[in-house]
Amino acid sequence: MILFFYRFTLYLLTPFLKLWIYYRLLRKKEHPTRFRERLGKSRLKRPDGLLFWFHGASNGECLSFLSLIKRYQTKYPNAHFLITSQTLTSCELLQSRLPKHSFHQFLPLDHPCFVKRFLNHWSPDYIFWTESELWPNLIFKASERTPLILLNGRFSKKSFEWWKKIPDATKSLLNCFSLIFAGSQKDQERFQFFNHPHVHFLGNLKFAGRPLEANPSKVRELKSALKNRPIWTATCTHPGEEDFILKAHTALKKSLKNVITILVPRHPHRADKLRQEWESKGFKVSQRSLNEPIRANTDILLFDTTGELGLIYRVCPITLICGSLIEGIGGHNPLESANLKSAICTGPYIKNNQEIYAIFQKEQACKMIQNPKDIARTILPLLENTKERNALIKKSFTLANDQHHILDKIIQSIASSGVFHNEGA
Repeated sequence: MILFFYRFTLYLLTPFLKLWIYYRLLRKKEHPTRFRERLGKSRLKRPDGLLFWFHGASNGECLSFLSLIKRYQTKYPNAHFLITSQTLTSCELLQSRLPKHSFHQFLPLDHPCFVKRFLNHWSPDYIFWTESELWPNLIFKASERTPLILLNGRFSKKSFEWWKKIPDATKSLLNCFSLIFAGSQKDQERFQFFNHPHVHFLGNLKFAGRPLEANPSKVRELKSALKNRPIWTATCTHPGEEDFILKAHTALKKSLKNVITILVPRHPHRADKLRQEWESKGFKVSQRSLNEPIRANTDILLFDTTGELGLIYRVCPITLICGSLIEGIGGHNPLESANLKSAICTGPYIKNNQEIYAIFQKEQACKMIQNPKDIARTILPLLENTKERNALIKKSFTLANDQHHILDKIIQSIASSGVFHNEGA
């Protein structure tokens, strides 16, 4: 009954959904030439043969399954891989990292007509869904055609309480998945609450992610331009967090006159407005997208490009992973920094990666900053004390690499389940 009303409401909203896409297009939140993919339309032809479909909502989810795709490419060399996401940044990030025989599309809105059009066009043989996005029409209709596997499944406390209010509908939705691999033990317990028969916790798939790539010549170029100045980075910043970073930079300059801060906004389109605000406050800014040189008086190096975190983490010995300094975001993945030997600092709001941070905190492999006023007080000793910084880096790097076997466990579990009935493909 709930699903009926959900679908009925979407039918009523059909013209408004199309207008909403065009509104987002005007605001540069949709791709200028590919926005029709959100309506289930594609300019690409479906490749012949076996097609795997992997869906991740945004950057972290998409990067988490690239290693799995590469493993399946070895097993199925003639297969193709459709990767969907919803954000422009994830699209841009994936373009430089897509494995062989892989291509990206934007996920259609969860309207029955758009879903039908998408599935009829692509007709995937196997589907892998990641984390916490449960779109009923897509999932129900896709499960009628082919097996679905949920990777790194997550139920936040808030969403779990919401889904509990409609238990029958939730059970029906989750039963569309042949296998569920929970992202944590707590997530496993929450999925089991709905009596799914095949819920496993083998570890967090993000630990299997490959180190972010970077052009070696660009690494050398950036290091040379920085001229051994004290440097740290704040990555994936959100509105409300940049002010904390600027105050920390000002405080650090009292002890380290030539310190430079690399600031990476989560959404690069905000860069011009941010720069204007910072310069009005007296900060000297060099903007990466404009290829501006790093001058002797540069305070902030604004990285408003996509796909260069691998470069930043190789150059910066200390990383403050943002999205964690204010409530409502939940933090971002620390493993990317750990894999490239950059010491990890974070704010207290880390619900999206709570289990990973719990492992790091237990081994004292990261610095937790409870109050944004303490950012400079935390960063300064790490900049000045190489021994302390290197000890932190060693612990986080070891933890990040100790759990790469998770991928083998997941692949073996899928193989033994019999979900892949087309083993000869």
